[in-house]
Amino acid sequence: SSVRRSGSSPFASRPVMALRRIWSAYRECLQRHPKKTTVAQSVTIYTAGDILAQTLERRTRSTEAELDGTRTARTAFMGGALIGGLLPFWYGLLDKAMPVKSIQTVGAKIMLDSLVWGAFSISAFIAGTAVLEGKSLQQAKVEVADRFVEGYIKEWQVWPVYNAFCFGVVPLTVRPLTTSFMAVGWSAYLSSLAYNERPSTPVNAFIRTASGRHITMEVVGEMPQLGQLDAA
Repeated sequence: SSVRRSGSSPFASRPVMALRRIWSAYRECLQRHPKKTTVAQSVTIYTAGDILAQTLERRTRSTEAELDGTRTARTAFMGGALIGGLLPFWYGLLDKAMPVKSIQTVGAKIMLDSLVWGAFSISAFIAGTAVLEGKSLQQAKVEVADRFVEGYIKEWQVWPVYNAFCFGVVPLTVRPLTTSFMAVGWSAYLSSLAYNERPSTPVNAFIRTASGRHITMEVVGEMPQLGQLDAA
């Protein structure tokens, strides 16, 4: 019987070899410059996610508006800061706290990731994009209040399943990459969540007018400047 030589397989095509070279170069960059590499890949993927979000929004609304490059830049910055800058630290913290792989530790990591990182990252993304738009901190708080619950519910629907695979199988050094690819769709969702217009939640407020008279009114959006205002 003949023995097939290593490397003589017809499946070893040029695209496969090119992908292997790219993967090898990526691993080398990750080893030499882990922080820069994770930030760069996160910026790239969040850029793609926002472009995807804007493209889908234009098709849904049947508009011919051009892509908002400033919005994309803001989204990319937040992705680089959160996923590239802070997520590797968070993963490392979880692995140091629970280094042994077991069903119990994987389950604990999944719960902590959604309870702590999920809540923080969604709030930070919404607030950060609002501030980068030029909104005040108070306006950013309102944005988080209006959009957080929707995003956090979606977080529990999406990420626990991925994290079961991530914490159970994927090596620590590669997790930012796999998470970034997962984040293409997630960043598109977050971008739409952060930027889509929605009606503000009405707030009951007590207002004291300049004459000293107190009135109660329902406020939508920004508070009116009618003197001293104490939200109920």
